[in-house]
Amino acid sequence: METPSRGSRRTRQKASGRGGGQTEGRPGGAAAAAAAKKADEAKATAAKQAKASTSKTKQTSGDGKAAKSTDTSKADSASKSTGNGSGGGGSGGAEKAGAGNADNRPNFASEAKAQQHFSNHVYGIKRTNTGFKNTTSKPDMPEYQTPDGYNEYVDDARTFMSGGPQKGDLIDDNKWLYRMDVKTGRFGVLNPAGEISTFFRREKDIVAYMKAQHATYGGSFVQ
Repeated sequence: METPSRGSRRTRQKASGRGGGQTEGRPGGAAAAAAAKKADEAKATAAKQAKASTSKTKQTSGDGKAAKSTDTSKADSASKSTGNGSGGGGSGGAEKAGAGNADNRPNFASEAKAQQHFSNHVYGIKRTNTGFKNTTSKPDMPEYQTPDGYNEYVDDARTFMSGGPQKGDLIDDNKWLYRMDVKTGRFGVLNPAGEISTFFRREKDIVAYMKAQHATYGGSFVQ
């Protein structure tokens, strides 16, 4: 029987690698052990560095979230503490007007509408598309000239016009609702969509004023 040569053994050894690649022989003796130890140490060092990097990244991300949360909290606090300027209205009432009613009370159609009536009836300042201008008539609701007056004005208007049709209300031919309080002189109107059209005080002749609305717009009084 013929003994295979060393070259044949080497050829078969190379051809046996997975995936069609070549299989290389391992170095022998002390050199091989030293190389293996050095490789293991390199892997361990790389693993520690990777773990440290990941931990630092998570910590940085967490710090960023905490800072963002703190900044948001500060911004909210500043927004809530903002006061009202003269005739300008504050942010609290702005959120209420035209923003939906969780308590089902009627509201102004928009913040702009609410501020327009507030400026006119509380400060005697008429808001126009080009800005403000002083009117010759005096304000009819000066009691709302306070730091939180705008919010109080909007809240009182919503309360005054809530509760659906009541005795003494006028509902005209186009379904507008007019309401008066003969004791305080307060007067308000709801449009057919259920939005507050106006809210002010009629200082005199409020009954005559209500009758004039009836004569002009028709409809009937709620009995």
